[in-house]
Amino acid sequence: MKKLPGNQTGVILLVSLLILLLIAIVATTVTQTNLMQLQMAGNDESKADALQRALAVVDALIDNANNTPVIGEPGYRLCPPGPATPECDENTLIVASGVIPDSAEYDYYVERMGPEEINLGAQSRQDEDDTGSELEYVGAVFEVGGSYDGTDRGLGATSVVQGVMLRIRRSPQGQ
Repeated sequence: MKKLPGNQTGVILLVSLLILLLIAIVATTVTQTNLMQLQMAGNDESKADALQRALAVVDALIDNANNTPVIGEPGYRLCPPGPATPECDENTLIVASGVIPDSAEYDYYVERMGPEEINLGAQSRQDEDDTGSELEYVGAVFEVGGSYDGTDRGLGATSVVQGVMLRIRRSPQGQ
């Protein structure tokens, strides 16, 4: 056996290995933390995407005046075309083309809310044709809801409900 020159006992090698072990532990922890943050960012993106998709459907429903007919009692519910279900009074809702790429992931409805009509009062009208006349308005209230569920494809899921009041012009005599 050969003797090491001087008083070398290999302590430097042991200290170096301990420092490398600490660096490896820190690197592993940093990597795991970054992966967790990347997953959280992906989840936030999926959540925001699902919200935008649900809002797009609700906005498309509101944009089409045929989707908010002033018919039926409070609780009267309109649903998308398809098989009749007990919770729907009509399956006639129309959404603009291009808003819903895959209808299986979307659910939406429009429901008439009470009271039947809300008296919004009379407003003076000053224009060239009819100076000084008054028009009476009533309101009809609707709940418009839409949901998107993309969880089967690893995407987000959310539901959105908005209230809508239609202002309907009526003459003071009730005509």
